[in-house]
Amino acid sequence: MYTRKQALALARQLRTCPPLKVKQNLEHAEQFRRHLAVCPFCSTMLKDEIEAWEILSEKLEADFTVSPENSPIQTGQVRILDPELSFWQGDDYYNAPQAALLEIKPGGMVTLAQVWPDTALAGPGDLVPPENMIQGLSEILIQTWNIYTLPERFMGPLLGTLAPKVIESALKMAKDPDHLPEWALKPMPMQDHDPRIFFRELELKIGQAFAAMAPGRTAAEHEKRPVPIGLEALKAKLEEKFTGIGWDWPPGTVEECMALLRFPSHVLPMRAAENDGLTITAGYFCFNQEGMQDARPIECNIKYEASPPASYSVNGVIEGLPDDIPEDAFQCYIKDENNRLLMACKWVWEGHGKRFMALFDRPLSPGQSLAVFIVHHTGWDLP
Repeated sequence: MYTRKQALALARQLRTCPPLKVKQNLEHAEQFRRHLAVCPFCSTMLKDEIEAWEILSEKLEADFTVSPENSPIQTGQVRILDPELSFWQGDDYYNAPQAALLEIKPGGMVTLAQVWPDTALAGPGDLVPPENMIQGLSEILIQTWNIYTLPERFMGPLLGTLAPKVIESALKMAKDPDHLPEWALKPMPMQDHDPRIFFRELELKIGQAFAAMAPGRTAAEHEKRPVPIGLEALKAKLEEKFTGIGWDWPPGTVEECMALLRFPSHVLPMRAAENDGLTITAGYFCFNQEGMQDARPIECNIKYEASPPASYSVNGVIEGLPDDIPEDAFQCYIKDENNRLLMACKWVWEGHGKRFMALFDRPLSPGQSLAVFIVHHTGWDLP
């Protein structure tokens, strides 16, 4: 008999155990060694053990006829997030989850609900549609309590589609957890020490970690004032101001436009001869309500950085800034070779000393680098 405890064990394995290609990659050897020390699944290695990945593949084997690579992003789709987004979080490996696309938002963003392909773990607040409202999947539970927004380019392979009524009901349940359409499965109430409680804790951790990848997402205490210029207009302004300007890859948002900017060499600041530490080029962008007033490269001196197993911290000084730079002007990202931007979870900006400290909740991996810039609003009428 298949129990909820078994379903939870499978979910834990699928969400937090590295796939075979990561286990065999020497770059991940130290992290996998630590994972083995705490994981009851990977450390067992029984010959007759059925790999959870094979079970998941069977569950997700779709008869959907449209090629995922050629399918435009649309509401109602169920997709796996790009597997390249998977990462180590402490001793666990967070695999890219599956999600139902609820809304397409301006700026190439998608609101999605995390899903799980095993209804044995469905509980109150989950939406379980009948088979006639699903195409390409045998079963699915939609976590209306685990909704977040990511860029369209973070979406991976297409698994199937959901009927419009399912999406409408998921959005209603996100606002009213007591709402449940009559056609949906009514899950059993949860009891003390119910495996579904631990499953939800796991799913929320996964969701929060991937939601933090959205460009422009900041810690709750840092509210950003909007930049009064669109992406194309900002690019045009910068190209007009600088000859030979470029970007690491085509930016999709205003924040990416500033983070990915490569200033031409003839405008870069002179490096101080006595500075024997790491120096990177940061960007200073000044705006008022009429648009961009100034943009220039500035020198950012890294005084200290550390990358223990589960995090990356860095602090430094940015020279050549005005004295009135507020904390909400500072922005810091990890930039990687897979065209992703990861926002620092926490940071501190000391305007008087032009000093900053940023803490990421994941290590800095090979091929990744720091992107620092200042978005300074002047003459801004606060509400």
